[in-house]
Amino acid sequence: MENDQIVIPFDVQALHTNLIERVFQKIKFFIKVIIKRILEIIFSILGIVFLIPLTIAVALRKFINKDKSKIFRVQNKIGKNGKIFKMYTFNYESDKKFLKKSGLYILPQIVNILKGDMTFVGPKAYSEKQKEDMGEYYSYIIQHKPGITGIPQISKYAKDNFLDRLDMDLRYHYRRNFSLDLKIILITLLITLRAKKTYNIGSQINKSIKDIKILIESLIKRILDIVAGIVGIIILIPITIIIKLVYIFTKEKGSVFYVQDRIGKDGKVFKLYKYRSMVENADEKLKELLQNDEKAREEYRLNKKLKNDPRLTKIGAFLRKTSIDELPQLINVFKGNMSLVGPRPYLPREKEDMGEHYRYIINSKPGLTGLWQISGRSNTTFERRMQFDRQYNINKSLKTDVKILCKTVGVVFKGVGAA
Repeated sequence: MENDQIVIPFDVQALHTNLIERVFQKIKFFIKVIIKRILEIIFSILGIVFLIPLTIAVALRKFINKDKSKIFRVQNKIGKNGKIFKMYTFNYESDKKFLKKSGLYILPQIVNILKGDMTFVGPKAYSEKQKEDMGEYYSYIIQHKPGITGIPQISKYAKDNFLDRLDMDLRYHYRRNFSLDLKIILITLLITLRAKKTYNIGSQINKSIKDIKILIESLIKRILDIVAGIVGIIILIPITIIIKLVYIFTKEKGSVFYVQDRIGKDGKVFKLYKYRSMVENADEKLKELLQNDEKAREEYRLNKKLKNDPRLTKIGAFLRKTSIDELPQLINVFKGNMSLVGPRPYLPREKEDMGEHYRYIINSKPGLTGLWQISGRSNTTFERRMQFDRQYNINKSLKTDVKILCKTVGVVFKGVGAA
C-alpha cells in the first residue's frame, strides 16, 4: 500500500448482518401488510352481509316515503399514492335521522375496503377539489389508504376545521402503528358510535320489517281489489240492464249511473260511481230543502245524510236499502281510486267539517265498505263515522279487512242502518 492512499476499515460481517436485518424487516413488513389485507377482506365480507339487509331497509324507506332519489352516493376521492377512486356512501339527504346522525351512511365504504381502495383506520378521504388546499400535507397523507375511521373521525374538534383535520391526519402519519389503530377502532365502536346512537339500528330494522309486512299486505290487498273489481264489473252488466229497464218502465229520466267528486288517498279528488238513487239535480234540491226545512238542516249537519230523503226515486229507496247503489264503486276499486275496505269516501265540501280527522283518514284509499259501515251505517253521526275511519287507519291490517268484509255481508243482508 502506498503512502498517499487512505485506509478505510471495512467490516464484511457487519455489512452482512445489516443486509439480513433489512431483508428481515421487509419480510416482516410484507407479512403485516398481507395479514392486514386478509383481515380487511374477512371483516369487509362480514360487513357486506350486514350491508345487504340495511340497503333493503333504506330502499324500502325511500319507497314508502315516495323518495325517488338514488340509494347510494358515489364521490371521487383521493386514495393512496394520489390515485382517484370512487367512494360509496348512502344518500342520506332525505333520511338524516336514520342514516346521517347514526353514522350508518358510511357503511357502503365496506365495499371500498373489499376492493382495496380504503382501510378501516386511516386519514379521511379527501376530495379532488381539496388537493390544492391540502398543500404540503398532501405528500404525507397519500402515503396511506383513507380510512372509514381515524383520528379526525373520533375527534369532536375536527368537525368544522379543515386544517385541524389535516393536522390530525399528519399526526396519524407519524404515530401510526397497530396499537394506535386498535385504540381508534375501540373508541369508534365503544364511544363514537354509541354517542351517535348507531346501536339503535335494531329498532330501525324492526320498523323496516314492519314496513315490509305492510308493503306485502298492501300488494295482496291490491290483487284482491283487482280480482274483485273484475268479477264485480261482470256482475254489474246484467244489474245495470235491469235497473235501466226499471227506469224505462217507471218513466224515470236521467242516467243509470251517478258520478260525483270524492276525496281519495292523500287528499286527491276522484270520480266515484254509483247507481243513481235520486232524482236529477239532487244537489240543487238539497240546498233548497236545507234552506226551507230547519229540522232537515239540523239532521244533515249532524249526519251529512237525511234518513227519509225526499229526493229518492221510486227504485232509489230499494237500491239504498240493499246497498246495490254502491256496487258501481267496484269500478273505482278496479281503477285503484278505492279499495274493498277503507274509510268512507268523503265529499270535498265535507273537508272543513272533518277537522283534525282529515289528515288521518286520507292515509288510506276510501273503501267500498269499512268500520263505520258495520257499526251502524246511517244510524251513526258524521263525527262518529270519522272516529271509526280514524280508528281504522290506526289499526288497519289485512286481518282487519277480512273481518270487516265478513261482517259487511251480514250487515247488508240484514239491512242494518241502510238509508
